[in-house]
Amino acid sequence: MEIISIEKNPELAGKKLKQALETGKIIIYPTDTCYGIGGNGLDKKVVEKIYKIKKRKRNNPVSVIIGDISLAEKFCIISPSERKKLKKYIPGPYTILLRRNKKRIPVGDKIRLGIRIPKYPFLQNIMRNMEIPLITTSANISGDLKSPTKIDEISKEVLKKADIVLDGGETKYKYPSTIIDLPTGRVLRDFITQRKV
Repeated sequence: MEIISIEKNPELAGKKLKQALETGKIIIYPTDTCYGIGGNGLDKKVVEKIYKIKKRKRNNPVSVIIGDISLAEKFCIISPSERKKLKKYIPGPYTILLRRNKKRIPVGDKIRLGIRIPKYPFLQNIMRNMEIPLITTSANISGDLKSPTKIDEISKEVLKKADIVLDGGETKYKYPSTIIDLPTGRVLRDFITQRKV
């Protein structure tokens, strides 16, 4: 496991994130909300590794971080009205569920794919130039009530299974992202209160 400070060495951190996406490695990284664990969202083996590390049930979908809406349109159906709504939420502390198209990727469920564009310049700058979606799910064991907002809140069990850990200090927000099903307008998880509706 290699730990790299984003603040001290942003160029190396960016390089390592790109390499992780291109070579099937597992990476822990900060977002605007909490620390995530992920890798190449197009690689089925990487997806399975993430589920194994988190001890997550396979029917519980994970989402992806992308650089811009154009990449989402490769995997999702986005109407003109939905595209306008998207601009209200991204970049920001939101996971937006969109209708999947026929191009299958091994994340999300059969109907929806969750996408994120965090309001975090480091991730935005790197992902803007990537055609590979980054798996995003909190860097913890499934069922843990606390989502880590700094490195020392991540369990050793999870840390030791990552190939690369990017340390960005404490995250801006202290809760996971709000989840919004864009086609229906339903809020499935509220960012501030964590109230499921």
